[in-house]
Amino acid sequence: MSLPFRTVRALLNILPSPLVFPTLLAVAAPLVVSRALRAQAPAVPRPTPATGTPLRISGTLRSAESREVVRHARVVADRTVSVESNEEGVYFLTLAAGTHRLAVRAIGFAPFDTTIDLRASQTLDIALQRSQVTLATVAVTATSEQADIDPKSLDMSIARLDVTTLRQVPAALGEVDPIRSLTLLPGVSSSSDFTTAINVRGGGADQNLILLDEATIYNPAHILGFLSVFNSDAVDDATLYKGAIPPRFGGRLSSVVDLRQREGNANDFAGSATIGLWRRASRSRGRLKGKGSWLIAARRSYADLFAKASSDPDIKNSIAYFYDLNAKATKPLGDHGTLVASGFLGRDRFGAGDMFSAGWGNKSGTLRWNEIVRERLYSKVTLAASDYDYRLMFPIGRDSAQWVARVKSLDFKVDESLHLSAGHRLEFGLQGTLHGFNPGEVSPRGSSNISRKQVPERSATAGALYLGEEREFGERWALRYGARLSGFVRTGTATIFQYANNAPVVYDSLLGRYEPGVVVDSTRYGAGDKVKAYGAIEPRASVRFSLSEGTSVKASYARTVQYLHLASKTNSPTPLDVWEPAGPYLRPQRADQVAFGVQRITPGQAWDLSAEAFVKRSHDVVDFVDGADVILNEKLETLMLQGEGRAYGLELFARRQVGRTTGWVSYTLSRAEQRFGSRAVASSSTSAPGINGGKWYASPYDKTHDLSVVAMRPLSRKWNAGATFTFATGLPATYPESRYVVDGLILAEYGPRNAARLPAYHRLDLAFTRKTKRGELQLGSSTLTTVSTRSRSPSGSRRRTRSPRKRCSCRSSASCRASPTPVTSSREPSMRQNHRVRLTALLLLSLVLTACERVVDVDVAAGDRLLVVEGRLERVLGTAAVPQRVRLTTTDAYFSNAAPPPAAGAAVRVTDDVGTTLTYAASPNEPGLYLSPPFAAQVGRRYTLHVTWEGEQYEASDRLESVAPIDSLYFMERNSVIGPREGLRATIDTRDPAGQRNYYMWDQLVDGVRLIAADSAFKARVIANDDLVEGKQVSEFQPYGGISVAPGQVVTVRQIALSDAGYRYYVALTDQVVNDGSPFAVATASVRGNVANRTRPARRALGYFMAGEVSEATRTVPATK
Repeated sequence: MSLPFRTVRALLNILPSPLVFPTLLAVAAPLVVSRALRAQAPAVPRPTPATGTPLRISGTLRSAESREVVRHARVVADRTVSVESNEEGVYFLTLAAGTHRLAVRAIGFAPFDTTIDLRASQTLDIALQRSQVTLATVAVTATSEQADIDPKSLDMSIARLDVTTLRQVPAALGEVDPIRSLTLLPGVSSSSDFTTAINVRGGGADQNLILLDEATIYNPAHILGFLSVFNSDAVDDATLYKGAIPPRFGGRLSSVVDLRQREGNANDFAGSATIGLWRRASRSRGRLKGKGSWLIAARRSYADLFAKASSDPDIKNSIAYFYDLNAKATKPLGDHGTLVASGFLGRDRFGAGDMFSAGWGNKSGTLRWNEIVRERLYSKVTLAASDYDYRLMFPIGRDSAQWVARVKSLDFKVDESLHLSAGHRLEFGLQGTLHGFNPGEVSPRGSSNISRKQVPERSATAGALYLGEEREFGERWALRYGARLSGFVRTGTATIFQYANNAPVVYDSLLGRYEPGVVVDSTRYGAGDKVKAYGAIEPRASVRFSLSEGTSVKASYARTVQYLHLASKTNSPTPLDVWEPAGPYLRPQRADQVAFGVQRITPGQAWDLSAEAFVKRSHDVVDFVDGADVILNEKLETLMLQGEGRAYGLELFARRQVGRTTGWVSYTLSRAEQRFGSRAVASSSTSAPGINGGKWYASPYDKTHDLSVVAMRPLSRKWNAGATFTFATGLPATYPESRYVVDGLILAEYGPRNAARLPAYHRLDLAFTRKTKRGELQLGSSTLTTVSTRSRSPSGSRRRTRSPRKRCSCRSSASCRASPTPVTSSREPSMRQNHRVRLTALLLLSLVLTACERVVDVDVAAGDRLLVVEGRLERVLGTAAVPQRVRLTTTDAYFSNAAPPPAAGAAVRVTDDVGTTLTYAASPNEPGLYLSPPFAAQVGRRYTLHVTWEGEQYEASDRLESVAPIDSLYFMERNSVIGPREGLRATIDTRDPAGQRNYYMWDQLVDGVRLIAADSAFKARVIANDDLVEGKQVSEFQPYGGISVAPGQVVTVRQIALSDAGYRYYVALTDQVVNDGSPFAVATASVRGNVANRTRPARRALGYFMAGEVSEATRTVPATK
């Protein structure tokens, strides 16, 4: 191994200064060791060593059929010394001179046994033959060496799934998915069946490092998360580290998912094709000159091709598909070196016509050099690049804009493994990463009049050194310990804002909500300037004690640090999420985890049993304030809270590896909680800082019980069956306590966050596979049992409400795989008897086991009666003075269908910042409505509402902002590409004022009745800021495009100016009104306005008092367009 000087110098430039000297040592050490080992090569043959002299044997395990490397195989010498091949198929043994018996065991391969006469240290490459069984049976002789984790090894909290195992498991839509398959293992869960985001031991989805051939994959999702981007035809192995993470891995808090692509066929050309109901795939493999190999695998969905056959032009012009492409080339160089190049490209696209489209995708590439030096040093140098981007193209009136965001990284790694003697190994290396983040850039398309908007890009560099040692002490004890020294530097170009009291987020105890801090200054950093630096020592240790030949006790400790934060306010990650590096206000996340476990291989090696208990504490984890708007926001620090988390649990796993029926059972009993705000809360007041008053509450992905059962069984020589059953405790939920009405919208006032829980969930998947000489046919059925809830108030009244995260569904899928060579079966002839009867029964069973809706009752506690304020102080353009209105109501029972109870008998007045007082009187005709005489409000003044009700004083204030006038109102067909176009829509032209920040809300009245959006997915007020139209003309804008109007109707459109605080309130309100509880919805939360209870702050008030200028336009809909 050698490193060019320029490469070393470039690496040192990206490391924090405290790491420069250790980096030089880490770079120099492998060079010195490598050259020293090479220098040991004698010029004359070495004499035969005496018996007992330690000698080293190393090599690579490969498939005899294709020369692919065989990972994680067991190599056993004389039934006493056992090692495992690494991720590149390399193994190392230290043995005494003499004759030895070697045995190699690997899943999917026939046992290999040989005798060697070891007279000198040597390299021994071994070719393994594929076992002659169908992929779906795995009916091979199991030994203790074939368990996922050998009881004699130091590995724990690790799970492996090879492609042979993956293809046995029933799959969604007939597609084998490595990421989804991980959720069938203990300690791994998912918040929904419609997302590939996984949660490991209480961690968030962003806390998992997902690697494909050592390149980071930032968004592993196709179809908005329904499938992962990993094609099972191209993936050979998936390893999950959920605790005792090796020191060579870092950068994430909870887990590492290490996926390896398959290699090509160095012996011959081979190809396969798969045709399914919704996608097609192909794979080709062949050889390169000089024992090299290549692989290309591709996959594409074709739902868009069916859309082309539609007679509806909107459907015909729509696009909806994904594709991915995997490629890999391997080339041996020299006697012991290998050069590997691999790449991945995946993308999703969907849209409608030429006006709206969305697309996102990953690109990655890896170049790696592996070398074995003198049978004792394994050296690896890796260069990996990753690129994730997402794009949106959308209309604004008759104009259109394109939004682009991107995350990029470039990794350089040097990994060394030095095998000193039997049971003694050192691992050390260095890593450097360049990060680039583009949080969002909006630009006009073509001649569009849209303003260009660019959120400043973020840059960062990261570096790490690691050292680990593994030693065995006799036959019972083994110890692995080490540490990772990591550093992270946020660099320019950047503008960092300074906030009053150094607080980007401020808690308003009167209103019970968080507010952005006050900017007092800013600092500009040039390209490459250091903005903020962090460093951490991450110790890792594990110990093993063998109780017997097949039983061992293990314990581990690991500290992990994460320097990148995922800015997502939804229940599950979406393509639009933003990655934010640690900086002056966002500290790195860190976690400490301790695990204790027992593993046993039963006599006869039929069962692999394990149990693990773990405890994890996390610090500086991230959550968002309610109403956070992360899109195109350059001040994300004003929206994010950092707190702490804790998780603990017990994981049980039992796997049967022999017999006609194989599979496993996994069970997890766990608890995951988090806390944001002050660490010590003196009272139970919900107005205390933090979420839930700063108290511990269940994390959104907490599941007390999680059970998975996987079974595979051959039905005949050609047919095989597989089944999975999953049962899990329902996810935490936030239930409403009361309802109220603001601005015509029905809202809920919620209790403490995640204090309740959804009903339990269970699911059954079945798959039947038929093997032929020419290919494979797979039939599958998924029965997803979910629930609706019939909530019950304390008085006993009931109202059915649908649990938003769970819907009843069933799916079936089929796929056909063509194989280049026939697949033989080892089933006995007697097993064919009555297989048709059994198969027919199972197919019918898969159709009738379709779960339909089950209604359950849940109790909803009654909340306190609270005051609700709907107040507007308006200045209407062209009008000298107008009467002002304030409506006061109270909250009501959540299931009430009555009108909001009025708050009668209140004293209401408004004052401004120059001493003017406006007194309101109760309406004699409408209880709860308070009217003022005509009043001419002034732009730029701050108005404060004062309410006295039931002996308590309430206040709310807002600044009256100016509004841009509506230039014209007219009617045309809907110009949005989403939704029906029939009928006329109210359309306006306006110009946004330049040089100021503007926020807007629109009202639409038809024949004097105020309406809200009619779109079923967006029943809310329409609001917007001027990010994309600052100082520009906006034409053909339809605020309420979902509302059609008829000739003769009188239509009024009102354009209202909002303050910054008012806009944030309506963002939060809109988030909750349109919240359907889906994986991509925001967390359920109460909406806090600007009304404060001065007398008793703990008895909060709801609603909002706003002041704003209004531009009105009124017109009768004509008979023609």
